[in-house]
Amino acid sequence: MNLRILGVFAFLLLFTFLFFGCSGGEISKLEAEKKSLQQDLEASKTRVKDLEVQVTDLTNEKIKLNGEIASLNKRITDEEIAENSDERALKFCKENLKKISLGLKLYYADNKKYPKKLNEVFPNPKYLDLIPTCPAVLRDTYTSGYKLSKEGKTFVICCLGHNHRALRIKENYPAFDSEKGLEVERNAKEVVEE
Repeated sequence: MNLRILGVFAFLLLFTFLFFGCSGGEISKLEAEKKSLQQDLEASKTRVKDLEVQVTDLTNEKIKLNGEIASLNKRITDEEIAENSDERALKFCKENLKKISLGLKLYYADNKKYPKKLNEVFPNPKYLDLIPTCPAVLRDTYTSGYKLSKEGKTFVICCLGHNHRALRIKENYPAFDSEKGLEVERNAKEVVEE
């Protein structure tokens, strides 16, 4: 209940008394009702204050929990963050090798041979729009890492360099061998070097 209701009730009481005339008993009933409404109003005010205190307590608890969450987030070390970045870079590097090898296989299906160099084929929308960059070093490590077998029937392509050493991946890895598929740990240095 609020003060408006109490004001309306008082107005109705006065209106009734003035225009219709009320007996003393009726006025007593109305005054008792008015007193009851005032008590309800006071109880409501008290309840509102209690709810405001609860809201304040919950807000303070939320602030405390947010502080604890922030504290937990700060515990993640730079090393863990770097490791996660390195893992993502390795994942995308492997995907790049798969895309390039698929483009080479499409080229082979059309020409019955693999190209001697990647730049003979790419960029070509039919096979691959462009040679991607290794996300670990943000440059093309694949063009120099492509080697064709002497017979020209197989190839190996690798991420040339020690670009994923943070994950203990050997130099010139990951690599894609047209016969064996994607390899992550085998050292392809001897295949890349002539």
